[in-house]
Amino acid sequence: MGYETTLLFVNTYGKKGGYRNVKASLEMNKIAYDESIQNLIESIKHKQGTTDERAKLHKAVKDYENLHKEIYTDEGEHTKTMEEMNSDEQGKMIDKLFQKEKQLGRKIPFVYWLEGNTESFTDCYGDLLLETTLAELKKAIFIANAKEIAENNATYRAYDIALDIIKNFEDDKHTKVILYGH
Repeated sequence: MGYETTLLFVNTYGKKGGYRNVKASLEMNKIAYDESIQNLIESIKHKQGTTDERAKLHKAVKDYENLHKEIYTDEGEHTKTMEEMNSDEQGKMIDKLFQKEKQLGRKIPFVYWLEGNTESFTDCYGDLLLETTLAELKKAIFIANAKEIAENNATYRAYDIALDIIKNFEDDKHTKVILYGH
């Protein structure tokens, strides 16, 4: 997890992996250093698989990203290499990209959040996106907030805002949260 964390409240469309539509975001600064949030992060990573399985996912994401760069520019146009191919070759390259996206999407979430036309399977540190339920996040924030109150006799305002957003989405069974490190 990165130095700072943004919470991305996303619509899951009822699927395990795949595209996530960002409904709201909240900058949480350095919450990833809190013990309860660290425990949540480790729990999410454990659900994603063993260290070896996560390493394979990382490699698959890099392969996908490299293929995407072979096909598309940052502006979403075809690269010079693609333009030099005939339509059958272009079709095969794009089909290969979609197959990789589909395979990854079954296992991990992705968003179009920072990169515009590019699927982001990782945060800006290259860590796989970490998705959790509203209930799991709420529990971790309650613990972190109680600690903050005990130590400083005050709440961290971002915790209160996060809890308000969670409360707003609690009845929507398709809303989850991605912890995005940056």
